[in-house]
Amino acid sequence: SSGINAEYGDDETQDDVILRLNLPILPNFFAGHSFYLHSDALSMEQTRQLTRYLVGYGGKVREHMARDVKFIVTGRDVWQADFEQALTVNPAVRFLKRAWVVDSSNELKALDK
Repeated sequence: SSGINAEYGDDETQDDVILRLNLPILPNFFAGHSFYLHSDALSMEQTRQLTRYLVGYGGKVREHMARDVKFIVTGRDVWQADFEQALTVNPAVRFLKRAWVVDSSNELKALDK
């Protein structure tokens, strides 16, 4: 069949596939960071877009709040009661607005928080 085969071969790594498909190397300014998307105030499209940005630029998106989550991304401007619960899982977690992820992605660098 014709078309692009983005499937991994038996011994291929992600880097091998990127080279084989001649894809541009993306900056990885979210590398080393795990994010949780607080979906109560995010549409499905916003969640998909944020996941694409975060993972595309090297970050990890967790389905549930976990100890390794450094940032919670929210679409709300007000404090939510369940944010307190997130702080019990990781007291150092930081809360970010959706716009920060979008703006950072547009600028191709992690902006000041």
